[in-house]
Amino acid sequence: MIRKSSKVRAVAYCRFSSSNQREESIDAQLRAIYKFMGEHDYTPVGDYIDMALTGTNTDRPNFQRMIEDAKKGLFDVVIVHKMDRFSRNVRDTLNIESELAQYGVKVISVIEQFADTPEGQLQQIIQLGVGQYYSQNLAREVMKGLRENAYKCLHNGGLPPLGYDVDPITKQYIINEKEAESIRIIFKKFLEGWSYRELAEYLNVLGYRTKIGNKFSANSSFYDILVNSKYKGEYVFGRSLSKPKQPGMKRSHRKNKDESEIIRVPNGLPAIVDEGTFEQVQKLLASRQRSKGASKAKEVYLVSGLIECGECGSPYHGSARIGGRNKQKYVSYRCSKRKKIENPCKCKEINRTLLDEFIVNQLFTTILNPQHLELLHQKVNEKLKQKFSEMDHDLPKLEKQLKEVNQKASNLVQAIAVGGLGSIDTITAELQRLEQQKIVLTNEIQNHQVKQSEVNLTLDQMKEVLEEAKEYVLKNNDDMMKYILSRFIHKIIVNNEAIEVEYNLGGFFIEFKQVVLIEMKSYSKKEIYAYSPLKEVS
Repeated sequence: MIRKSSKVRAVAYCRFSSSNQREESIDAQLRAIYKFMGEHDYTPVGDYIDMALTGTNTDRPNFQRMIEDAKKGLFDVVIVHKMDRFSRNVRDTLNIESELAQYGVKVISVIEQFADTPEGQLQQIIQLGVGQYYSQNLAREVMKGLRENAYKCLHNGGLPPLGYDVDPITKQYIINEKEAESIRIIFKKFLEGWSYRELAEYLNVLGYRTKIGNKFSANSSFYDILVNSKYKGEYVFGRSLSKPKQPGMKRSHRKNKDESEIIRVPNGLPAIVDEGTFEQVQKLLASRQRSKGASKAKEVYLVSGLIECGECGSPYHGSARIGGRNKQKYVSYRCSKRKKIENPCKCKEINRTLLDEFIVNQLFTTILNPQHLELLHQKVNEKLKQKFSEMDHDLPKLEKQLKEVNQKASNLVQAIAVGGLGSIDTITAELQRLEQQKIVLTNEIQNHQVKQSEVNLTLDQMKEVLEEAKEYVLKNNDDMMKYILSRFIHKIIVNNEAIEVEYNLGGFFIEFKQVVLIEMKSYSKKEIYAYSPLKEVS
């Protein structure tokens, strides 16, 4: 490879740990790395930064991008502040170092200087082993404290279940009588055959609220309440599987570990419902699971999840029922609060077939029309320019919020260092909450840092998306059609006299969920029904 300069091309790799150790900030790491580059006459050619991501595996977006760029021969050395910023796993570090060496790239640490000799390699392996031990031992000690609390039936952090509070001194669960009444109602009415929607409306009318103070809804995790054995007095810890590797993803609390790994303590906390009632509910849930969908024909709702009520802001959902003298089947979209006991929404339903066909036709005659391609290309560029302008305005605020969250986390870590693990339940819960804030803010900042020049959408790329969309439609596959609609339609707002459609011109991008470019169009109900034999639902 012919180079224009004899200087060694260097890149910086920085990582802020998700475990909140008392470590240098990204800015401090970069300062140390660039000072090192200057002292050794390296030519800086880029940075790779992963924030709020663990070093126990290499599944980090910018770390992987660094490896791909190394393959392309874009730099000669990777400089890190410390090797544990590169990885805390000895095997991963050695494997990646070996892979990078194949591309002619060397990894250098500012803090640890390892000689290129057998002794130097041994020193590096020992240092990496210490870092790996620190990470694994910390996780083990934290888990040890949590399991010890569990055997004592103590609260292990986070929000207690609805119906319970936690004694601030003993850390034991105590019954919140007001909330416990709502739990008893849920169990009783479920055995009487009430639906989740009916339960939510009834509880709201009586003035009950969720643990965080919101009104109940059909999506208020009634199932999780009904299967929670805490309510019969059984303390359970360690039931859920470990969280997935991808940051920001929620772990599934319905996928259980092997029973041998779960701590169960009968009568470990005060019961809210008796064991007989609890077991009756489990049998009923099991029978419902077996018969679920057995007597129902599947209805396809192409725009479900995209419709919102213009009157009350609630989501519209699919509704199928038999009615009228001829026992005719009616399939429609209706506001989720239309049948509410208290203050029902008066926004009209809309025929499912009519709305689905109208939205599909409008999409392919406007947004996905090849004749409008050049005009659309111009609109996309204009909206991108506006979006990036707004992002530049918000970026300082997000960076300030992230800095504040990092400072709070650092203060908590210092509290652990001073006080040991005695209050690990409280501190762990707060660290987890701050960690989630960091992940959200970091993702927002990274999205805001995208430069307009990096987003280049050509006419040929738009044509390719159009052809792909046409192929999906020709295959007459409902799932494919739903995918196209979700890609190019951000929201459908239904009013009594008209509907408004928010088209997403960002649907032409591969990462369309990150590039939302709204174009609003309004259609009157008369216009929608004008060319259809279907009648409006009253």
